[in-house]
Amino acid sequence: MKKLTPFLMLAGLVLLAGCSSPWKVVRKAQTNPFTKQERYVVSETKTNNLQVGQLAESVYTSQIGSAEKRRWRIGKTVFGKAFAGALKLNAKGLNVAIHKKVKPRDFQVYSNLYFVSPYNAGKNTMVKVRVRLMQRNKTFDVLLLQISVPTSKGQIGNRLKYAGATLGKHVAKYLLGRVR
Repeated sequence: MKKLTPFLMLAGLVLLAGCSSPWKVVRKAQTNPFTKQERYVVSETKTNNLQVGQLAESVYTSQIGSAEKRRWRIGKTVFGKAFAGALKLNAKGLNVAIHKKVKPRDFQVYSNLYFVSPYNAGKNTMVKVRVRLMQRNKTFDVLLLQISVPTSKGQIGNRLKYAGATLGKHVAKYLLGRVR
């Protein structure tokens, strides 16, 4: 029986590794301000300082053709819409608004898409986003999320849509866990 103990411990560690959180909390308010009574406004996803692989987005887009630039712009828009839609859909029981004017008592879900690996038909696409949960320009929580989108999801637009929907769902799960 003692010979099975190291095996069982290893199996337990492998199972626990699969249960890790899909986000990294960079900052978490000590006093939890999030309540069900408030409205949560999902702002448009920003792409300030977006890096595409090792390049700044402006350098990357200067190196691709006009058709690729168009797909790239559409992909970023699709990411933002999928992110916001999935967050609203999965934040059951919360008053979530998408791209509305933020009122003083509202909490704002501010997302910044800051990294995407360059599109390659034969490689997964890595997507990273930073999310800040704020109220009246005060940041309470900051999350970093990332996803490796499989090649099976197709072109860059479809990959970014999948990434947005998946990451939005994760943020909704985090928010539901924080709301008191």
